[in-house]
Parts: sequence; C-alpha cells; structure tokens
Amino acid sequence: MLSATSRALIRLSAICYLLLGIVLFLAPQWSSGQFPWNVSPFVVMTIGGWCLGNAVFAWQSARIWDWRMIYPSLIYLWLFGLFEGAVLLAFRDRVSVGSLVAFGYMVTIGINVLAAWVGIADWLRLRPSTQVEGTPVPGYVRGLIIFFTFNLSILALGGLLAQAGGLSTEAGIFPEPLTLFTVRAFAAFFAAICLSALPLIWARNLTPMFAYGLAGIVLIIPILIAAFVNLDKFDFGSRPGGILYIGSYLFTLIVTAWGLWHYRPAFSPGERVPG
Repeated sequence: MLSATSRALIRLSAICYLLLGIVLFLAPQWSSGQFPWNVSPFVVMTIGGWCLGNAVFAWQSARIWDWRMIYPSLIYLWLFGLFEGAVLLAFRDRVSVGSLVAFGYMVTIGINVLAAWVGIADWLRLRPSTQVEGTPVPGYVRGLIIFFTFNLSILALGGLLAQAGGLSTEAGIFPEPLTLFTVRAFAAFFAAICLSALPLIWARNLTPMFAYGLAGIVLIIPILIAAFVNLDKFDFGSRPGGILYIGSYLFTLIVTAWGLWHYRPAFSPGERVPG
C-alpha cells in the first residue's frame, strides 16, 4: 500500500471535508455570503454535499488502506483536489478569502492537493498491484460503467468548454444561472468522478467496486436532498434539463444501491479491514 504519510493526509482531508460539508450543507444561506466566490445557497448546499461525500471517500479509504480495494476512491479524491485547485487558480482574481468559510474551503482543497501529490508520488515509487481475487465482473455491469463514464465525460467536457450565455450558465440543466467559475467547478467534480470510474471498466472482478460504490451512494444522497429542498427553483416544463439533473442522480443511486445489495456476497472481501 501507499505510505503512512499519505494515509495521514487522507484522514486529515476526511476531517476537513466533514467539517466544511456540515457548515455548507446545513447553513447554505449564511455560507453563500461567506464562500470564496459568488454562489447561491443552492450551489453552496450542493458543494456541501460533495464535501460530505468526499469525507466518506477519504475516511473509508484510510480505514481500509488496501490499494487493491480503494484505488478508484483514492483516484477520485486526488483528481477532485487537483481539478478544483486548478479551477481556483484559473479564477484566482475572483477568489475572496476574507471569511472563515472561504479560508476553510481553501485549506481543505490545499490539504487535498497535498494528499494527491504525496499519493501520486507514492504510487509512482511503489507501484502497488491492483490484482485481487473476487467474483468476475458481469458484462452488463461493465456496460453500465461504460455508460456512466461516457455520460459524465459529456458533462465534464461541456462544463469545461462552456461559455457565458450557453446552456450551462443559463439554467439549462442546473435550475439557476451559474457563473463560469461555478460551471468549471462542476466540470471538475464530474471529471474527477468520470476518470476515477474509468479504471473499473478493465477491473477483472467486483471487489474494488465496493468501497467506491458505497461512498458514491453517500455522495449522491446529500446532492439529491439539496435538489429536493430547492425543488421550487426547477421549472421542468420550460427547462426540462432539470429532469436530467435530478433523474441522472436518482438513476445512479438506484442502480448502485441495487448492485451493492445484489452482489453483497461478492463484496465480502472488500468489507474486511486488513490487519
């Protein structure tokens, strides 16, 4: 596995994401005025959901700490930190750090970026194996992963290439107008999920999907709660993209939950914490 330093940084990231996520998710109205850039309470609550999910990804990874079982989760965390850090750097002239929430966000992303650099350096040095015994991946499960990553790649590329006045910024999918800063942050989130799920297409068995799928469920639930709390902002008649926004999360949640339940005997190796 990777080094003890990498594990400690992942644990620290989990704590930072948990604390930040609680504040953003439970107090979005107040936090929107304290955030590093101009965002609505709905966006803040959604980002709080990301943070709560990231906390589970990180804590679970540090608890199991077996590369063969958690490499998709670690890849997601590394890429999330690096991509969101790159977004902050690209829009640095619009970033404000004059509040506790803004400072906490910057510190959390900074620790995540540090964990990514240390983790990647460990991986290059140690080259841990991904081979582990388990139930072979059924063809339709591999097909669902391909479908999942393909759709996320469209969202990520769309957000990366979006320009002001387009579908992404004018409430075409997300029910509120978004700045390009926020659109790029969403694109970074989707790209991190897409690229971390990509290696699972070639996974030989189901074992590494357990930790990733379980944390993914926890990630999706607060995002959906944020959407339902702000359901009045959706206009499904004139802006049907909102159906895609909620529907895609619901579909992913249901399919992932069903998969974890249906294949729970195959995931038993992933539930054991190495001694």
